[in-house]
Amino acid sequence: MKKKVIAVFCALTLMFGMSLTAMAEASPSGTKDTTDTTNTTSKAPETGEANLLIYGVAAAALLSGTAVISRKRLEALK
Repeated sequence: MKKKVIAVFCALTLMFGMSLTAMAEASPSGTKDTTDTTNTTSKAPETGEANLLIYGVAAAALLSGTAVISRKRLEALK
């Protein structure tokens, strides 16, 4: 049972770790950007916080599947 819990924990850690993005890039020049932005109606792009619902559903499916399989195996041992 302890190995299953550790395996589920590792799977969840990998799932959440692979979903993070890293967008680091060195600046091509050290000069300050002084361009005047007059367009204030533009909207910034979404940053991906809405994906939290998808991660929660995936985690619930993974945990419920593990519980069902564990229950079937326990019933088979009785």
